[in-house]
Amino acid sequence: MSKKSERPSAETTRWKPLADPNPGLPQQTLQRWLWFLLGLGLAARAVRFLLCFPLWDDEAFLCANFLGMSFADLLQPLDYHQVAPVGFLAVELAAVKLLGFHEWSLRLFPFLCSLGSMALFYHLAARLLQGWPRVMAVALFAVSYPGIRYAAEAKQYASDLLVGLVLVVLLVQWLYDRRPFWLAALVALVPVALLLSYPSVFVAGGVSVALGWVLLRQGELRSWLLWGAYNLLLVGSFAAVLWLAAGKQTEAELQWMVQYWHYALPPREWGAFFRWLGLTHVGDLMAVPVGGGNGGSSFSFLLWLLGLGVLLRRKQGTLLWLAVVPLALHFTAALLRRYPYGGHVKFSQYAVPMMCLVMGLGAAALVRMLSLKKWTTWNLHLATAALAAIAVGSMARDFCFPYKNTTDRQHRDFARWFWKAAQYQGEVVCSIRDMGNPFIPQRTSTLNWTAMYLCNQAIYSPRHHRGEAARWDQLSQQRPMRIVVYRPGNIPFDHQLYRRWRAQLQEKFRIVAWEQFAMPCYGKREREPSNVDHIEVLTIIPRLRYQPQVPPIPLPVAARDDPRHTRQ
Repeated sequence: MSKKSERPSAETTRWKPLADPNPGLPQQTLQRWLWFLLGLGLAARAVRFLLCFPLWDDEAFLCANFLGMSFADLLQPLDYHQVAPVGFLAVELAAVKLLGFHEWSLRLFPFLCSLGSMALFYHLAARLLQGWPRVMAVALFAVSYPGIRYAAEAKQYASDLLVGLVLVVLLVQWLYDRRPFWLAALVALVPVALLLSYPSVFVAGGVSVALGWVLLRQGELRSWLLWGAYNLLLVGSFAAVLWLAAGKQTEAELQWMVQYWHYALPPREWGAFFRWLGLTHVGDLMAVPVGGGNGGSSFSFLLWLLGLGVLLRRKQGTLLWLAVVPLALHFTAALLRRYPYGGHVKFSQYAVPMMCLVMGLGAAALVRMLSLKKWTTWNLHLATAALAAIAVGSMARDFCFPYKNTTDRQHRDFARWFWKAAQYQGEVVCSIRDMGNPFIPQRTSTLNWTAMYLCNQAIYSPRHHRGEAARWDQLSQQRPMRIVVYRPGNIPFDHQLYRRWRAQLQEKFRIVAWEQFAMPCYGKREREPSNVDHIEVLTIIPRLRYQPQVPPIPLPVAARDDPRHTRQ
């Protein structure tokens, strides 16, 4: 046997971090920047969380489902066109039941996921990279605006990132010391991963391909058996999740989602397809650390391509599979019209760790290509300072404008004022939650701000926050009742049902006051409202000889048949 054949390949021995293509930088300087950027990223996430932004509409659409929800309801389709992993929903619902329904409890799990991701990525970068590429990768991850934003948002995107990162870290740990424990942990955790994050199936598929690639070159029987068990559990868990919950959610919302995210799904025509493909990869798909549509992420995409070139040149097939296969599976799901590809960076959070690692290599390669080696230290300072400015700018913006848009702030300000003040003027009830008369279709093709109204009511109405029923027996001539009716401006309102309900109301009560508050709902530019909702308040007192002991108005047949009211 020749000496060449006896020499093990780089990927069959104990894993070593990739060498720095720009050696000579002071290690003390690199470490100082590394810790500074990590601290800055943690501070930006903490600031966002502690400022306690008002719930914005996308959060409210999901969180309104937790009002009156039981754990058994998690397996049913959600209201407001929401699709979310059942494991994530279970954690959020548990937080609500243990800590109460408010912004802190709803965002606690995403915030903890974000902090955990920071620690895990620092560990992952130390295992795979050295020198400047490591600093750049950690900097990109730490100051990435999507990572900062989703650290304080009651949606599943921060957990998508953490779950995908955990799978990659377990594989890299096995590559590093070849202990079977890490493969066994992968096998055990893959069902949990799919319960917590639907797109983690893309990462799990990439891990399977990368692990198989390594085992083909040098794999013992025990590792092959664990790889087989991993794939069996991956396929079985994915099928089980689809059958239990994801299938029901998808069946209920697939048509609407295909229409809503049509621009993030591949077009049927070839010309439009290739144009879409190019714009998608320089758009929101790779908006790390910042970016956007219409080519806003072109520089990030360039760094990613350069990083892939470095991996190819160094024959790092394992890392190439980890970087490319999850995106390929994601793209396949988009071809099948099952998951948006691009359209928004939130859908690709699972891929951000590998994106940052590859972009870190690309950034170092770009410096080498531009022959700037003489000013390497200054280039390091400039690059890291520019990245640090993203986190500083994010914190400055959050301090100056602690809300996502004007609509969110106005809705919360109204709820803080109205529900707390109204309790001192008599009993206050909601026509939706307390009387079962919504006057609007619960499953409508148009998203509306009813969800935000209900969430803010649950947080800032003292009685609703405590989960207490309305005290109908206290209604009297001296203690009036105020009935609140929400009228969305962008969906049909059942005026006939409302008039019939009001006529029934006046048979036993006198309406002594009527108020209406306009609630303008602004779009992204916040120049003109996209529509105007209204909150109507009717103040009633009982007619003589009538003292109600139970809710006075019967539930209309149309509302009673609505399955949503079985859990309210």
